[in-house]
Amino acid sequence: MRRSIRGGLVLAGLCVALTAWACDTKDPFLIPTEPTNPITEVFSGTLNQAGAVVHPFSAFGRGTVTLTLTGMDPVTTVGLNLGTWNGTSCFVAVANEASTAGTILTAKIIGAGSVCIRVYDVGNVTDPVAYTLSVVHP
Repeated sequence: MRRSIRGGLVLAGLCVALTAWACDTKDPFLIPTEPTNPITEVFSGTLNQAGAVVHPFSAFGRGTVTLTLTGMDPVTTVGLNLGTWNGTSCFVAVANEASTAGTILTAKIIGAGSVCIRVYDVGNVTDPVAYTLSVVHP
């Protein structure tokens, strides 16, 4: 009888350990990396010579952020940044200083937070440029 109790305790301890391991939130297979319902937002504005425009937005989870410069009139080359927003500044994570209509930037984010897009003149804007951006995010 003693053996079966000891064997049962060992088996119960093993089950508890396996359950704890399976429920460990550090396991990347248990945390979704992409949102189930990504959000698409559209931003537009006008960029002036030597200027910059920032568009902050909120991400609601972890996943991929995809930014597309969907339109620009007149067509020119501008700078485009994707980064984090602290309420006053956009801290660059991904940048492209040779962006034209159709340029795509992507980045992975690890959780909910404030994100930003920055469009800026790299020396090519002489007349105001109207632009449209599309961003898909969690």
